[in-house]
Amino acid sequence: MDVTDSTTRVRMMLADTAGADGATISAADGLLRTFHGDPSVNWPALYAEVTQRAAGVAPAGSPYWTQGRPLSVLAFWGSDARARLAADQNTPAATLALLAADPDQGVRQWAAAPRRPTVLAAPVPVPPVPGPAPRKGSRWLPAVLASLATAVVAGLIGAGLWSAGVQNGYTTTVVDQEAREATTHEELTGQYELKTLKRRVCGNNKDYLSCVNQHVTLYNTVCLSKDLNGLAKATCSDLKKFIHDVKVRYRRCGAGCRTRADANGLWGWAYLRTVPLVASVSNNDALPEITHDERCTFVLGPIKLGTCPR
Repeated sequence: MDVTDSTTRVRMMLADTAGADGATISAADGLLRTFHGDPSVNWPALYAEVTQRAAGVAPAGSPYWTQGRPLSVLAFWGSDARARLAADQNTPAATLALLAADPDQGVRQWAAAPRRPTVLAAPVPVPPVPGPAPRKGSRWLPAVLASLATAVVAGLIGAGLWSAGVQNGYTTTVVDQEAREATTHEELTGQYELKTLKRRVCGNNKDYLSCVNQHVTLYNTVCLSKDLNGLAKATCSDLKKFIHDVKVRYRRCGAGCRTRADANGLWGWAYLRTVPLVASVSNNDALPEITHDERCTFVLGPIKLGTCPR
């Protein structure tokens, strides 16, 4: 059973593709992108390893990194290896665009250098070798003409079938990384709300002044020196008005005055408790969808060439 972890598999893949050239770099990058959707890959550790071994590794940012993930195996190459690929005449345009933004000036110069067109040597003409002149009444001449006509017809049919197969070709979009919304976590906002408890500050037939002072203590405890939300501020405002009103009544009532319950058998306020407020905060770990196109170049019945999922 394969117990190799994802980070080790990426490390082995990077070792296998270390010698990629202009003709194979696209395949190496496509293989790398298959690991983008695996959250267990330790990209920072892999990057730290190569910076210890290779000279001139590009910083973990633009143009070779995005959102903590490498866009190309070039992110793990030294400057000499990147310059070699920038000078390779077979390096594709997409890779050259990354190399053109490389932090190393030498790599950028190679990437910006004009591509040398491939020049094919002209074929050396070979003088025809004269064959024997056909004799009058030769019997094989009709057979040769018939074979030639058959070959021409077969060639025309083959060309038509090839053209039809090419016209049936299509492009398929392959998803290398699925899009993912950002996750969230909860953080304290610094504000508080008030929760009403079942237990009351005072009841019926209690010492009036003592009950007034207990309400003042409640107000000072939950309403002062705290950042309250709007509803809590309104509650504290109501409590402050209640304290003012009962102080006015006490001045008329005098010493020895006692509380008197209302029709519901209650007097005064229930106890209040401050509760810290929390809010959901994004972890900024959303992932965009990453795709690339693959071409099915020929389709003719069961005969298919290229990437042909349909």
